[in-house]
Amino acid sequence: MVRAIISWSLHNRFVVLLAVIGLIGAGSFSMWNLNVEAYPDPTPPLVEVITQNPGASPEEMERLIGIPLETALNGMPGLKDLRSTSIAGLNDIKCQFTYGTDYWTARQEVINRINAVSNLPNNVTPGLSPWSPTGEIVRYVLEGPKYTLNQLKAVQDWVLTRSLKQVPGVIDVTGFGGTVKEYQVLLDTRLLKQYDISLQQVEDAISKSNANVGGNLLPLGSQTHVVRALGLLGEGVDSLDPAKAENAIAVEGDKLDDIRDVVLKSTDGVPITVRQVAKVIVANRPRLGEVGRLIDPSSTAQENDVVEGIVLMRKYEKSLPTAEAVGAKMKEINEGQLLPKGMKLVVFNQRTELVHVTTHNVLHNLIVGMLLVIGILFIFLGDLASAGIVAVMIPLALLFSVSVLYLQGKSANLLSIGAVDFGIIVDSSVII
Repeated sequence: MVRAIISWSLHNRFVVLLAVIGLIGAGSFSMWNLNVEAYPDPTPPLVEVITQNPGASPEEMERLIGIPLETALNGMPGLKDLRSTSIAGLNDIKCQFTYGTDYWTARQEVINRINAVSNLPNNVTPGLSPWSPTGEIVRYVLEGPKYTLNQLKAVQDWVLTRSLKQVPGVIDVTGFGGTVKEYQVLLDTRLLKQYDISLQQVEDAISKSNANVGGNLLPLGSQTHVVRALGLLGEGVDSLDPAKAENAIAVEGDKLDDIRDVVLKSTDGVPITVRQVAKVIVANRPRLGEVGRLIDPSSTAQENDVVEGIVLMRKYEKSLPTAEAVGAKMKEINEGQLLPKGMKLVVFNQRTELVHVTTHNVLHNLIVGMLLVIGILFIFLGDLASAGIVAVMIPLALLFSVSVLYLQGKSANLLSIGAVDFGIIVDSSVII
């Protein structure tokens, strides 16, 4: 069979040359458009359901939330394993499907099942986690020496998360570290009893005072104006505005005064306000952890409390274009007016570096392997022309392998290209 192929090729050299040129063109196109990853995603389709109910015990989370959700999720097509974990205020259910199950079909099935569960307590709403095994592509910290952790965390949650999620291919941005600002009303129970005010009255009064109310229409000549009552506490001031960042203390004072002046009740025509029964301060939510970083790996200099962000890529997206788009967006943010003056994003880990290292290693191994094969063939054959003819098959075999990867929709990664390298270096033409 091999002799017949060789004979036909020698008698049809023009056809063989055209086929080689076509292979080079198709292989070059495939190599240029092939998705390059650092490593493949070997996991089966996995959909994670997250449910939060602050204040609930692990037993309540399991009995009132975990079991109803598990009952609804059981029996899905292709479902292999269902693993549930319940801790205080949180239930996590991982739905693992069999290999070959379409991920998006499985995801939609999970959404349909959890939406059909209507007996969860406290209007709890389950959601799907954006996490995936290969989803993390960029890590960064938000720096701003003159800003507090409250302000850095607010910018991360309300500015950067929304801006970076606009990048195509990004499914979510997760923030860690920092503190979440709270306006706290510290009530004096003795004064509440003295003025005969309940805790519910205080909560209702502050809630009702923090709302804008729409009025009627006011005709003035040929125009009609909308009448509105602005009741938002601290309306019109923003401590993260770059123009007002230097006066953050005064701005916070205005908001606190608005809360202190809320009227709780009236006794004999005399209003009783929040300031008479409570102390109003700016603080933060209880912290569940901190994030630190080593500033310089060559020294012991470190920051013990920073605000970190992790950009997560949508499953099956191409990591290199997505990471480059995220990098371009971050550059635009740093150079634009989106961040307050003195703040900046600093990237310390991104997928592109690993992809480039992987690509460099694969190309290095391929080139060194080709040179070694040519050298060994020359030593054993004693003919440089014969060694060169056989060695030409190595890049052609690589182009053919890349074309097959592209047609199958597979990615070029450390495992797939590494296997291709090894197979090409010990190619059958070398053996023959």
